[in-house]
Amino acid sequence: MRLVREQNDFIVVACKSCGKQHTVEQDNWIKTSKGYNLSPALKCPCGNVGTIAKLSANRNGRKVPISLVIFCCIFLGIAVGAFLISQIIGVLLLLFIGIVLLVTFVKDKQQDVERNEHQNRKASVNVLLQDIPNFNKSNSYVSGSRKIAGIAFDDINKKICIIDNSVTKVVGYKDLLESQVLIDNIQETITSRKSQLGGAIVGSILAGGVGAVIGGLSGKTKTSNIIKKVELKITINDTKHPVQTVTFLDDQNGVSKEDEAFRKASKQADYWQGLISVLMKQADEEDNPSNPKIFDQKNSLADELTKLVELHKNGILTKEEFESQKGKLLAQ
Repeated sequence: MRLVREQNDFIVVACKSCGKQHTVEQDNWIKTSKGYNLSPALKCPCGNVGTIAKLSANRNGRKVPISLVIFCCIFLGIAVGAFLISQIIGVLLLLFIGIVLLVTFVKDKQQDVERNEHQNRKASVNVLLQDIPNFNKSNSYVSGSRKIAGIAFDDINKKICIIDNSVTKVVGYKDLLESQVLIDNIQETITSRKSQLGGAIVGSILAGGVGAVIGGLSGKTKTSNIIKKVELKITINDTKHPVQTVTFLDDQNGVSKEDEAFRKASKQADYWQGLISVLMKQADEEDNPSNPKIFDQKNSLADELTKLVELHKNGILTKEEFESQKGKLLAQ
């Protein structure tokens, strides 16, 4: 694969065989000195399979933002002009330009360090997931916190893997009981298993509402414009560790709702909340006794057994014949 474009949270690559372009989300690649390692491998409709998106030769150097270049040129011109009027003013303007460049450089380096740390955490999570038997990662999210944490999904086996401080917890889709998005510990949305009525009632009481009983989404509660934490709290069928938490934003200073960090965290939380909701719905459809097909089968069996009882009562069937026919029906 050939790298076409880089963005903060995704890259665009092109197939070398057919030229078709593909968008790869942030959690499905790891940046290296030579390019991007794609995990899982990217399959193009033409049949080509790529695991690496190579950097072009002209991408090795770091690009300087054009806005910063224009800014410095303008102020440099002003500073030169100011020197003709007053050397003090000219020196102050040059000093101002130097401070701006220094701050930009330090911020850029800090972002590089954070990006590299995140890439290392992604690599560690991938290693952990590869060691889990019968778990094939389809999608994943790696937390931006210092510890190795996140969540992954296996579409083939319908499993969720929650990673917390390098400890993995694999949960089958039928063991997902409730999921809720919390913003600064205030519930935003909640979904529960319909067929797990008792658990849904308990969960709804603890969450402060009854919307979970019907498996719907609760109304949003008013939150502050400055957000410190965005979390996904998942209740699973495990008596030892029934509640698992995935953190998408954890900033002690807080960020504005208009900030890109909050938007990305909110988008990720909504995605995983929606995915788990779909899995719980699928489990409900399989377990729900009111499923039309199951209901018809049970009604049909009950009707046949009732007819046999009536035939036996009326003396049409002997006891032996009744037991024989009943056994055949129950064995079906």
